[in-house]
Amino acid sequence: MRGARERRRLKRKELIEVKNQADSLIYTTEKTISELGEVSEDQKTKAEDAVKAQRCD
Repeated sequence: MRGARERRRLKRKELIEVKNQADSLIYTTEKTISELGEVSEDQKTKAEDAVKAQRCD
């Protein structure tokens, strides 16, 4: 029992860490897009689409 519980706990911790990393990357990407005025519309759209695809809300 203890081994299974520990595996579930570690899996949950790993999922939380991955979600936090994704949230950080999304934030950084959105901030960068807003700060860069010289990005082509195509590049901006691709980046925004990638952010939308990663949102887990």
